[in-house]
Amino acid sequence: MSSGVTPCSTEVAGQRRSEGNSSSPIVRFIPTPITAQSGGRASMSTPAAFRSSIQTSLGHLRAQLTGARPSIASQTATGTASGTNIGTDTLTSIENVTTGSGRSIRKTDLQYITQENVTSCNSTSGGGAGRFVTANLSGSYNGEAWDPKWVATDPTKRYFLEKLDDYTPKDLPGSNNTASCSAHWFTVLGDMVAIAFYGQGVRVLDVSDPTDIQQAAYIRIPSATGQPANNSSAAYWHNGYIYVADYSRGVDVLRYSGPVKGVVQPRVCWNSCDASQTPAKTTNVDGSAGGTVSATLSLTLGTPAAFGAFTPGLAKDYVASMTASVISTAGDGALSVADPATTATGHLVNGTFSLPAALQTKASSPAGTGGAFKDVGGSASPTSLLAYTGPTSNDPVKLDFQQHIGATDALRTGTYNKTLTFTLSTTSP
Repeated sequence: MSSGVTPCSTEVAGQRRSEGNSSSPIVRFIPTPITAQSGGRASMSTPAAFRSSIQTSLGHLRAQLTGARPSIASQTATGTASGTNIGTDTLTSIENVTTGSGRSIRKTDLQYITQENVTSCNSTSGGGAGRFVTANLSGSYNGEAWDPKWVATDPTKRYFLEKLDDYTPKDLPGSNNTASCSAHWFTVLGDMVAIAFYGQGVRVLDVSDPTDIQQAAYIRIPSATGQPANNSSAAYWHNGYIYVADYSRGVDVLRYSGPVKGVVQPRVCWNSCDASQTPAKTTNVDGSAGGTVSATLSLTLGTPAAFGAFTPGLAKDYVASMTASVISTAGDGALSVADPATTATGHLVNGTFSLPAALQTKASSPAGTGGAFKDVGGSASPTSLLAYTGPTSNDPVKLDFQQHIGATDALRTGTYNKTLTFTLSTTSP
């Protein structure tokens, strides 16, 4: 037997790998592939609706056929476990299978069966832990099981199908023999079976030789990882993934990276091979669409601000405003203002006269971050007004100005003004 699967959160060869620290069932995607084993035995299960109860006695035998015979619906096989149910819907892949010993078996005669007995791998109660079984329907199509010589109440006079092989994870790589060890829901992809095994997690089985079931891969998540341990109910093949319904973990999504043997059936078989439960196959093809953006820094100013008339001898703060619009494709941006004049820098002037108090300004906008009123600086030290952390288009900016006039300020007849330079800049064009 050899080991297999390397999904995140599996116990492999004594190593524990964590898949997360979630304490409640969630949908998990495990991108790490379940790698195939190089030998050994095989098995795994299907995802589906959760069962409302778990039968702890000898359980039901669930079966799926890989081929069809017209009289199967009227047949019941009595095996060594009670409660045997035989599925009636089938699919055909190849006509015959040749076993390792050279025996030829019709594919349509193969039946896959699960015996559910929810107990540990070591238990012998009720015939031992649940198993996955391959059986041969040949010789059962003509009512042989109803021959009067068979007596259902007499174990020595019962009709038995030929058992080709059976599988249990006991003592195989990834097993925990003390945990729940029963076969449950499964699905088939070619000659690969994905089957849930309760506390043993999910197993991928190679049934290409129905007389020698091989474990191709496994995943079992122990509680020691800090996550909910496996209590797997069903495993479902779809589009290269295995979707697992788990009573404790919710839904896990696995990727099986090993080879898929056999001819893949056109429909999904779970209890029946039904078109309604066969999801559409999808193929993703990457395309492209795009465009380019030219580097842009655009600043547009509105009507200049006007304070109106200043009143001599009256202490007052006069306010005025104007608008601007900013377009920037840069990763950041800054709006600043400066007085380029070398005389009375930052002050309003009227000819050779200037106001004692400096002109103050501030800015605000939806996309930028501004601040309080500041004195207007010169070209060597511009006054910062707005900061941008990303691109913006047509950001409406409000520019506010404030001019203080003191009660003793001497005001000269005429107009006080100043030409200012506003700059939009970036360090990440």
